[in-house]
Amino acid sequence: MSDFYLFGDYSEIYTKKRIEYEQYKKTPLYLNEIKYTNNLVSDFNETILACMLYSTRDYDYFHNSLLMWGGLEIIDSAECIRENIQNGYLNPAKREIRYMMETIIKYVFVDQECKDLPLDKKIDYLNKEVPRSSISPINNIKGLKKEFIDEVNQIYGTLCQYVHPSKTQISEYLGREKRGSSFTFETHKEINPLNKLLFRSFDIFLTLVFIGIGMPTTGDLFIYVFDDKPEWKFHKGKFTQQISRMFDYKVERQNKNKHSS
Repeated sequence: MSDFYLFGDYSEIYTKKRIEYEQYKKTPLYLNEIKYTNNLVSDFNETILACMLYSTRDYDYFHNSLLMWGGLEIIDSAECIRENIQNGYLNPAKREIRYMMETIIKYVFVDQECKDLPLDKKIDYLNKEVPRSSISPINNIKGLKKEFIDEVNQIYGTLCQYVHPSKTQISEYLGREKRGSSFTFETHKEINPLNKLLFRSFDIFLTLVFIGIGMPTTGDLFIYVFDDKPEWKFHKGKFTQQISRMFDYKVERQNKNKHSS
């Protein structure tokens, strides 16, 4: 009987904490982080869709590209991350980011390695020749600099700590418990660093996609789509900026800059 009453006491404490937390979720600090997550995911997904749309101009590439075939799968993962963060499932969100990284790297690699093969042959190559649970193909993707590869490996190493039971995960959970922001009671202090990680990861993912679809298509996207969206989050991306600067020579961009100055 005493155990029953103990459970009842805990239930009352939990209910009170839940009510307080629902009020906290209406504060600017929390809402700003969730708004940032939503805007970031929306911009990312719209960019993937734009890449898919512009890639249709090259019929053979679009219909035989593993990357373009996987475009909606990539968007699906981004939406999963959004939902996880909104509902307080932060470590599952990190595991999904890792999956996205591995997926995009391998799709771009196979598209380059098997450039002239149809989609079914590329899928066979992915299944038989590409190592599982590894992003080692990043080292063989054409057009990437060492700085980029090093950052990919650094972020991947961080994300791998959330795939299997680890000291990192346990320590974080214990720390959040002590701060009163345990599972499903996450605060802006937990969401903010995850948003920063998500931004860095999305910046990397889009850079890989731009490499995958090719510079002519990417150049058109920057000049005719992204340049006309000043609020596009990835104007601030470390590697996206590097890609963007490659098209400063284009007359269309120079004319736009003259008219805006």
